[in-house]
Order: sequence, then C-alpha cells, then structure tokens
Amino acid sequence: MNLDKAVHYHSSWKNKFRKSIQNREKIDQDTTLRIETCEFGIWMESEGKEKYSNLDSYIDCCKSHKEFHEIADKVIQLINARNYTEAEKSLNIDSEFSRASQDLLKKIIDFKRETMQ
Repeated sequence: MNLDKAVHYHSSWKNKFRKSIQNREKIDQDTTLRIETCEFGIWMESEGKEKYSNLDSYIDCCKSHKEFHEIADKVIQLINARNYTEAEKSLNIDSEFSRASQDLLKKIIDFKRETMQ
C-alpha cells in the first residue's frame, strides 16, 4: 500500500467538500467516503492487519481512520441537507473535521515511519 497516496486521498476531502458546498451539489453518501470502500481501509483490514496488527501505530491509525470517516460523514450529512453555512463551519481550521483530518494524517505518517512503507 502506498501510504503517501492514503495521506493525499484523505487530505483532499476538505477541498471536495468545499467544492460541493460552492456548487450546491449533493454527495453520494452510500458510495462516497465509506470506510468499507476506502482503499486504505480495505488494505488496513486485510494485508495491513495481517502484517502489522501487533504495532501500536497500526492500532492508532485504524482508530483515527475510523473516526475520520465518522466525522466526514457528518459533514456530508450537512451538505446533503443543504445546510451549507454549518457545513462550511465544520471545515474551519479549529473544527472537529479538521482535527480528525490532521490526526489521521499524523497517524498515517507515524505508521509509515514504523513500517517503512
């Protein structure tokens, strides 16, 4: 698994959310940003788990990844409810989403360092 790709993919969601808000477009909640369809999540639950489940950085990364998807789902709900003001606020630098995003990126980088992926 290319962990740099996972960092890029997950860090790009804020821009995708902002674009949806700006264009007043809904996001398909059933197929977008689901942990079950996320390439990184699939890898973490299969090959990653098989190789690295004994590492604290793996466990921390899995927890942070799950939290990221749960919080991102809340943003999608705001966008799809056309609550654009609240959706935009939920992307601010001090928001729950921003903190979850930063935490996930840090955890992926820590995991990468420990596994040299």
